[in-house]
Amino acid sequence: MTLMKNDDDYDKELLVRVPRSSEIKSGFSVEKRKDGHYYFTSVGLDCDEIKVNDLLQEVNGIRWEDFEDEDHANELLNDPALKFLYLSILSRSEASRKNESGELN
Repeated sequence: MTLMKNDDDYDKELLVRVPRSSEIKSGFSVEKRKDGHYYFTSVGLDCDEIKVNDLLQEVNGIRWEDFEDEDHANELLNDPALKFLYLSILSRSEASRKNESGELN
């Protein structure tokens, strides 16, 4: 399955395990963009591997195609019952992070 029209936009696929505390939110949030994919808009303070605008592929075994909507994806990222988040992401190159106006997203 092809995830995007141009796979050259991605530097690498990352599998990230993030410990969770039930007392606070994870610090992660995503937005669904026009292309139908979910991109990080904020990342947890202790997670250097993931950057804003990286593409979320999976949360704890749930693929992006199965997210009901943006709210559902963010609920999965901030579920206080989880002790760990297992995330699959595609890290995007600087060139692919540019929007139509030529600025970084």
